[in-house]
Formats: sequence, C-alpha cells, structure tokens
Amino acid sequence: MAINGLLFDINSSLHIENPSNPWPTIRAEARYFLSDDPTYTSKNTGKSYRNYHTGFETRALFGQTLYTGIGYRELMHHGEGTVTSTGHIGYDRLSQYTYIPIGIRLVLNNARKKSWTINIEYRNLQRGMQTTSLKKGTKLSIGSGNFYTLPNDKVFKKDQPNGYGMHVAIKTIKHRYPGIVSNRNHFQINAIATTVFFNYWSIEDSNFVPLYQLSSLYEPRNYTVELGITLQLIF
Repeated sequence: MAINGLLFDINSSLHIENPSNPWPTIRAEARYFLSDDPTYTSKNTGKSYRNYHTGFETRALFGQTLYTGIGYRELMHHGEGTVTSTGHIGYDRLSQYTYIPIGIRLVLNNARKKSWTINIEYRNLQRGMQTTSLKKGTKLSIGSGNFYTLPNDKVFKKDQPNGYGMHVAIKTIKHRYPGIVSNRNHFQINAIATTVFFNYWSIEDSNFVPLYQLSSLYEPRNYTVELGITLQLIF
C-alpha cells in the first residue's frame, strides 16, 4: 500500500538561549501539515483518490550541539467516503506516535555573512497507536474468501510499539539584506534561510485486536518518506 502526494507545512519554534552561545539550550517546536490530493494505491484493493491527510507534530528539545527531548506526531487519514477501483470502501484512520529524538547540529560560517547548519537526528518510537473508524455495513475479509459485515459503527485501537525515524536537514542562511525593506519599516529582514530536508519513518506491525470469532485485525508495517524545501524570512 502507498499514498503519494504533496504536503504543505506551517512551522513555528520558540528558543530559550544562552547569550554566550548561538544555539538554544531549550527549544519548543510545532508543525501543522496537510496534503493536497494524494493517490492511494494497493496491490490488493486497487487505487483511490481524495485521500486527504492532516496532522501536527510538537517537540520539546534540550541541548545545543548535541540534543534530545520528546516529540509527539499525529496524522489523520480522511478516507471515509472514498471507494477504490476494486470497490473497497475507505475509512478514517488516526496515527499517534510518541518518540524520543536524539540529534546533532553542526554550524559552519564564512566571511561572506553566510552560514550552513547540518542537522542529523534519530527518532526512537516509544509508543504508537492506530485508531481505525469503520462504519456499519463495512465488509471485512476474514480469510478463505469469506467476509464479515459490521453490524454497527466500530472503532478499533491497535498498538504499534516498535519503530524508528530519521531526519536530515541542511540549512543555508545569508545574513542582512538592508535593501530589501525600507529602514522606515520596523520589520526589517535580517536574513534569508533555505532548508532542504529529508524525513523517514519505519513503523512495525501493530498488535492484533479481535474482530469476529477467530479472526482479528492488525495494522501492517508502514513507511513514511518526506523530501522537501523551506524558505524563511528572518526579521
């Protein structure tokens, strides 16, 4: 199974800094993201469109060149109302992950008022939860060509305890652009930053939850790959 599409992000951060060091000792980050119109494809259930995603991520980090902390990521797959090319009904699915990030930031400066930051981070999953919301009348395969039809709306919660993630980012900052904005404007642009980033998640199979008689449900292993670029105006 794969879902491919574009993500749009809004990011914010708050730093508590040591005046003698340019890197924050405490950093709070928040990120909200949503997809455009991703395409769902599966060798078993076919293809469908309009599988919108929304989500957010928040983190508290401690440290300077070396850092760690705690993070929480939530992703909502709005699949209800979609139908695949083979007639399978889509459903809503909520993914919730709590993880510990461990990373390193390296800063390189030159005499031309430019700086580069290289950020490499490992993310260890502490707890994952998949919540699947199925509507009355949904047909579920229970093996040997047989199906079970839900008599009522049902919510299934499945633990995903094992997994990890990676984050790599390269940021370039060019400082002080006095000519871009008039000196009469209090919001003077002091720098422009460009970041290229790569995010990766690998989450193992969830635990099984009972469905009907001897049958059960589980969330299969999944991967997430994000590759993107950001542009920042620093005031």
